[in-house]
This record gives sequence, structure tokens and C-alpha cells, in this order.
Amino acid sequence: MARRTVGDARRWRERLVGLWQLPALENFLRDVVFSARLLKKSPGFTAVALLTLTIAIGATTSIFSLMNGLLLRPLPVPHADQLAVIRYDRSDYDAANYSFSAPMFRALEKRHDVFQDVAAFFDSMMQVRSGSGNVEVLGVLVSGQFFSALETPPLLGRYLTPQDDRQGGGATGFGVVISESFWRTWFNRAPDVVGRKITIANAPFTVVGVMPKRFIGADPTYRPEIYVPLWAEPVIDAPYNMIANGYQSWWLQVIARRNPGVSLESANAALRAASNSILEESVPDAQWIKDARSHHFQFAAEPGSKGFSYLRSRFRKPLVAVFAMCGAMLLLACLNLASL
Repeated sequence: MARRTVGDARRWRERLVGLWQLPALENFLRDVVFSARLLKKSPGFTAVALLTLTIAIGATTSIFSLMNGLLLRPLPVPHADQLAVIRYDRSDYDAANYSFSAPMFRALEKRHDVFQDVAAFFDSMMQVRSGSGNVEVLGVLVSGQFFSALETPPLLGRYLTPQDDRQGGGATGFGVVISESFWRTWFNRAPDVVGRKITIANAPFTVVGVMPKRFIGADPTYRPEIYVPLWAEPVIDAPYNMIANGYQSWWLQVIARRNPGVSLESANAALRAASNSILEESVPDAQWIKDARSHHFQFAAEPGSKGFSYLRSRFRKPLVAVFAMCGAMLLLACLNLASL
């Protein structure tokens, strides 16, 4: 009676098994197996297809990785959107300028009406003494407000402050902040590293802190191992002395953190209004100031969430063009494979 009402039990069992199976997945796997057999039968076509896709995908991926690091990814610091890169413009220059002299930066450093911190930095290879001689290490000269502007706490000890960034350094001489990788490589992660001495450019520096691995500074294309105060430049670059050259040496990059609630437009308005007074404070040459004013010299701020890199400023447009070409090459490779 039940069999006549609901039908044969075996037929219902087959239907239920079919419902639990995934026909789409089965069809996909069947197509993959079939395609693999075809490719195995045509090794020449397979080699051409794999080589074409490898070149196209590899080129596109490489360019995108470079673009992501230079143009897209923000600095790994808190509230990166509040950062600004400072530049100056002149009507007789074709492009914006990002290099500042030490006196001009020191005048900018005092602008706390719109900026919470104003910091300068300069990337430099530094000679660090090891047991087997001097070793070149990626370093950066930083002003006293550099670390507070980037708002990243140290892993050990403290970071450099304005008290370290002065002629001769602090009470114990010049301090140095090291990266976590430098701490591991040179000190084997010794817990008592703070207070130890290292010799940079034949001068003693005292380790005051260790920065965590995620901290990369203000240049996304540079990975410094050591950070020394700006006033140590005559020691690091001896016999050169760009600080002593005053307004005639343009070598520093400047980044700032805006005060809470201050927009980029407000910061720009304040910088434009202060341009003349900063010029007069930092440049003793009246003729130079007159020439700068005649060419509408003025300071400006631009978004700094991604930090500053000369590679970005010089190669932004070429990178975008090359990425577009790689994308087109990948599209053509796929079309050629489809036609084959």
C-alpha cells in the first residue's frame, strides 16, 4: 500500500543522492580533467600558453606591488590621514620642491598654529663599527619631533625628542634609536640594549630605544635600521657639513601632523600667509628673498598619509602608464589563448 502511494524506495533514494551531490562541481572537475588531457596531448601549445600567462601575470603583479607600496598603501602609523608633506612652489620652477635647508626647516618647525608636530628627515648610509670593521647600515637623520609626529611608541626605551636634537646631543652625547631587526642582528635581542654604545662614523652613540618591526619611518621605499638626531649630520657626513652651509644646502624633507580639527585647506592658508615671514627668518640674503618673492615663493601642504618618497614624486605617471600597459598585455594574452 505504501509503495503504491509514495513510489519505489530505491527510486527516491537515487533522487535524494542526486540532490545531495553538486552537479556544477562535478561538471567543473570533468572539464578540468578533459582540459588537462588535451593540454597533455599538445605539449607545444601548453608551453606557449603557460609562458604567455606567466609573463603577463608576473609583469602585472610586479608593477602592481610597486604601485601599492609607492602610491596606494598608507604608512603603518596611527591616524596617518592627519599627516601632511610640506613643499614650496615657485613660478619659475616646473615642479613642486620638497627639499629644505636647515634654517628654513627650523622656522617651519615653530609653526604650531596648525601643526601639532613638524619634522624633518634625511636618508643616509651610515658606517657602523662591528667586530670585523665598519659596516654600511641604512640610517636616517631625524629632527626632534619626528617620532612624535608618527605617533608610534617604541618597543623598548624611548624615542628621540627635541632634547636630543641639539648641538652635541643630550647629557650623554648623541642618542640613537635602532630598529627591531638591528636589535636582533647586532645585539641578539639583549634586554639591556638601552644604554649601550655603538660607534657610528667613528663617534659614540648611546642606544635610547628600539622601534617595533612595523615602524618604517616616513619614506615607504626605505627601511632604516638606525635613527640619529639631525644635529649629528656634521659627524655622520664629515668632512661635509650641510647644517653649517645654512640656507645654501637644500637637503631635508619635511612632514607634519596637523592639529586635531585642522583641515588641509586651513593648513595651506596658514602656510601661504606665513611664507614671507619664514623667508625673512631663515634666509639672510636680501637679494635671494627678493628674487623668491618675485617668483611667488610660497609654502604648501599636501596629503601625507603615504609618507614621502622621491620615487613617487618622480615616477608616479610612468608607473601608472606601465601598469596600464601590463594590464593591456594580460588582456591580449587571454584573448590570444582564447583564439588558440
